[in-house]
Amino acid sequence: MVFVNDIHVQANAYIEKEDKDAPAKGTVEVRVNLIDLDKYNADEKGDYIGAPLKGHKIEGTVLWNTWDRIEVGKYYDYINKVTYPRYEYKLRTETVTTFTMETDKDGIAKTEFTPLDVDEGYYTVNIRTKDRAGRSIKYDNIYVSGSARAYAYYPEQYQYYRLEKDKEQDNYKSGEIVGLTYKYGEKALEGGRFLYVKAARGYLEWDVKDDSRFEFTMEDKYAPNIYVYGVWFNNRVHIVSHQLIIPYDYSDNRLSLTAETDKKTYKPGETVTVKLSSENGAGAIVNLSIVDEALFALNDRYVNTLEQLYRNVSFGLVWEFRSHANSGRDVADGTAWTRDESVSFGLAENKASIAPAAQQETAIREDFKDTAVFKTVRLDENGKGFVSFKLPDNITQWRITLSGVSSDLKAGTEIMQLDVTLPFFINIAASETFLTGDLPVLGVTGYGAELKPGDEITYRVKDNLTGETVATATGRAFERANIQMPELKAGKGEWIVEAVTSTGLRDGISHKFTTFDTYKTMQKADYTELTPYTVLG
Repeated sequence: MVFVNDIHVQANAYIEKEDKDAPAKGTVEVRVNLIDLDKYNADEKGDYIGAPLKGHKIEGTVLWNTWDRIEVGKYYDYINKVTYPRYEYKLRTETVTTFTMETDKDGIAKTEFTPLDVDEGYYTVNIRTKDRAGRSIKYDNIYVSGSARAYAYYPEQYQYYRLEKDKEQDNYKSGEIVGLTYKYGEKALEGGRFLYVKAARGYLEWDVKDDSRFEFTMEDKYAPNIYVYGVWFNNRVHIVSHQLIIPYDYSDNRLSLTAETDKKTYKPGETVTVKLSSENGAGAIVNLSIVDEALFALNDRYVNTLEQLYRNVSFGLVWEFRSHANSGRDVADGTAWTRDESVSFGLAENKASIAPAAQQETAIREDFKDTAVFKTVRLDENGKGFVSFKLPDNITQWRITLSGVSSDLKAGTEIMQLDVTLPFFINIAASETFLTGDLPVLGVTGYGAELKPGDEITYRVKDNLTGETVATATGRAFERANIQMPELKAGKGEWIVEAVTSTGLRDGISHKFTTFDTYKTMQKADYTELTPYTVLG
């Protein structure tokens, strides 16, 4: 990566109110840090953000953006038999305020502004500064969150029939009022009668009104979302609006989950007891998975049980019938939609010296898994539960993922780590397949918190099928020992690698392998005459 500037500038802007009746207040916040190349080169994740820069000058402008409507022609509505104007829109930008500020000891500079007394448009911020070498830095069109309109909002160029929410609110909690207006373009419809249909997971409700204004109360039964559409009867034809999806706000349905292990760290093969608890999840079902973090390093996994449980679903209507068809064009008859949710060792040049092997008994690690356990537990009436399991022989950090769901559809996720280690352990590097006649080199390295650089390690490799020692070697702590193995014959084999340090620490690993005459494969079909007594298997 090439850095054009020697500082990193990050800007954020927002509008908020202290309470519902208080005036809105805008804030622009800029954070400035040095770019630290030493940190970037040393960090595997590529973090280059260095120390904060104090006293750095920043200039900026707050802009209000809106669209001016310009009539460019007319078009004919075949349903209402009316001619309407057609518009284009031109972006108009006004300066709200300009500012100059300096960063504090934390590298942060803030300024406030008063938003205009308008309900349209959106705000952006432009900032200008220079790095320590005098090179210019500028950021334009930084969106101010909390604006009346979304960033780069553009009015509809053509009019259509639609339901519009009273306020820019993404989702609604149970008990909140959902206010809608049936509009054509930006104008509320007048006259005639209105049919409003609500559909959610098979629930079907409707209201007939004399007004284009419609309100209803969000309820738990509408979760995770409800579809609403309107039909306008104007004494000539009926006009169906686009369907509007109203998501249910499930933030209050979060299930608290905690897990506590009976020890801080474990040895391979030990039994782990995990105590589970939930403040609001009496009787909840909790799924517990324990997976090697090394697997997630290859392909990480994001788990959010609550979000998945309440993701959007279809409204459940499978058939619709209209007794009277329109003679003109039908307008905006939408359909339901669903959303799919949907991220070795190298050989050393010098071989280890040959030495006598230790003859004492060594515990052998041979049970290696990617997933240690996958279980389901039901919490008791107090929201408590536990699960016990035996660890595999991996030296690793395990990720414990809890996913819980209660009978009242609360859901939650919790993640914690479980460390498994030894004061001394070995890793081996060897293939699991060989060819007849191969003379493999087995790479072994010793690690551990109780090892010191230079500690001597003695290795012995046994053939588990015959019990014979096939190779011995010595090496040093944290350094790879390359052990020459004997010529291999076809068949399955297993090496037992034992290691002992000069201070008496021990570890052992089993390594299973298969030796083939060739890697070539071919398909072969066998034919057998079936009889009533033929056993397939």
